[in-house]
Amino acid sequence: MTHQSGAKTPAGTAAATADLVATILDGRDIVVAGQVALDGEVAVGGRPVHGVLGVPVVLGPEGWTRVLLDELAPDEDARLTGVVERIAAGVDPYLRGETRPTVAPTADAPAAPAASSAPAMPDPTPHPAPGTDPDDTRWVARIDTDHRTGAIAALAAVFATRGVNVDSLRTDDTADGAEAGTVVVAFRADERRCRVLVRSLERLAVVRTVEVRPAAG
Repeated sequence: MTHQSGAKTPAGTAAATADLVATILDGRDIVVAGQVALDGEVAVGGRPVHGVLGVPVVLGPEGWTRVLLDELAPDEDARLTGVVERIAAGVDPYLRGETRPTVAPTADAPAAPAASSAPAMPDPTPHPAPGTDPDDTRWVARIDTDHRTGAIAALAAVFATRGVNVDSLRTDDTADGAEAGTVVVAFRADERRCRVLVRSLERLAVVRTVEVRPAAG
């Protein structure tokens, strides 16, 4: 497993490793980047990946359970496709004729299915207000969380690790204030990064619901 500690000193790496082990032994899940053997859990370049690849996974006492690979931009998807192909070329001599990991389309690959004529479902993704700079759109997120120690730190880490600065943050009590609370966060990001933030927030164990909308004015 590859654990992102932030510090590169021996003591910092050791402390990060100890924290990772303590979290697992405590029975909790944690998201880490790991080299895992995939069997079609994710698609890169429009095709499922079968083989080893470094991806963010949910790790717990029973091992890794889920892959949490967000939707990639076209350039990122192309680069990751190249990585998969290079890994495939490197391990191919050792697979002794087994199917090697690949996502590259072949010449006789079936054509993509025709677009459905059924009406499109409404898009629930938040969109910036017309006329605003998409790279500097101000959003307001309303996040209902469990009343737990570390909830605010977990939320803040989602924004910090994705390079998004928080303009303001406040907390409110909900009707069952003893059990839950509401955190309202204002931040600036483009539409794609906003979608990534929403998905990442929704995956946190302390989060109940997430609502995001463009800030008024």
